Amino acid sequence: MLDDRPTRKPSQGATLDQLTEFIHAGLFRAFSRLYRRFQTVHLGNAAYLEAQIMPKVRNALILRKESCKALQTYEKENPEFTTKTFEALQSPESFETHMKAVEDQLDRICTERRSSTD
Repeated sequence: MLDDRPTRKPSQGATLDQLTEFIHAGLFRAFSRLYRRFQTVHLGNAAYLEAQIMPKVRNALILRKESCKALQTYEKENPEFTTKTFEALQSPESFETHMKAVEDQLDRICTERRSSTD
């Protein structure tokens, strides 16, 4: 049986590692630029790249805000999160604005949770 899933090419590993470093460091413009460049260079493997983006974004938000529950709440309140993230990725400035807005909302959710448990 053939496996139709896209696979990671050895040359892509360093780029994916760099994307992870950028998103974890909050370097959202650099993340967007590298994503767009990667998308252009590895056009034939775009599905693999796209499958990697949201897990990287979600993981970074959880680690940066130290709250998985806040992200779950945010995603319930904002079902268009994935679509808006991919739209924002097309412009480094838009992606930075989008990610900072998401982080602000996660901060709000965390603050509300702390207030309700006091």
